[in-house]
Amino acid sequence: MVSLPAWLPTPIAAQATRLLESGVQNLGQENHARLIRLVCDPGMKSAWSTLKRAAPDEAALLEFFDQVRLHPAVLGSLVQPPALSMAQQRQAFTRIAKLASALLARLEHLGGDAKSAESGLAILDDAVRRSELENLSQISSGFVVTHGLSALPEEDEVPVSAVEMLRALVHSAQLAASAPRGAGPRKRRSKSALRTAYIQDLSRSVDKRFGKPFPSALAATIAVSLQDASVTEDLVRKLSGPKRKIPGQKRS
Repeated sequence: MVSLPAWLPTPIAAQATRLLESGVQNLGQENHARLIRLVCDPGMKSAWSTLKRAAPDEAALLEFFDQVRLHPAVLGSLVQPPALSMAQQRQAFTRIAKLASALLARLEHLGGDAKSAESGLAILDDAVRRSELENLSQISSGFVVTHGLSALPEEDEVPVSAVEMLRALVHSAQLAASAPRGAGPRKRRSKSALRTAYIQDLSRSVDKRFGKPFPSALAATIAVSLQDASVTEDLVRKLSGPKRKIPGQKRS
């Protein structure tokens, strides 16, 4: 049984004991080792002392403990950041909206005098059915049923037409093209992108629950959690502090 240090806050010690007794090592050797480091490593003494004094209640300490050890960045379940930059994503969203709009316009043209995308879709659907029948007649002499473009709805569910889907796609892509930058590392292909996300998420959480970001305590915690001595207070401040706006600089 692991001997927990006397300086460990009581609620953290109790939670760690429960986890160790319940066989948390089943989560994997590295996650088990991380748990031990967070409650036993001497580097955590000052961090836990600082957070204990600032915590509004025991729940805040326990939430922080769980977030540090169960964050997707350390469990390997964090979705890798997209390869495209924010500017490239916006360009893609705008292009998708234009292409979907062009498809709707083509369907309206196909509809003839009606100038209706629904009419064009019906003509397209009829052609698909005729093509299906022709192809099936060559391989089967029995009775066949075709569905064309119509989706088969679940029970009591109204099917959504391709036209409605295109219109929704145009609207969604236009909204996405004007969306503000999301949270996360700016250098998305960097090897340290997941570490950056880890630092930023924990910093926001500590600031919200404890009233201040406590960069020194957070740096010590992350350094112990990741066994990464390069995680310093200066690095945490740099990654989690407010971004300085440079006059004339465009947002990517």
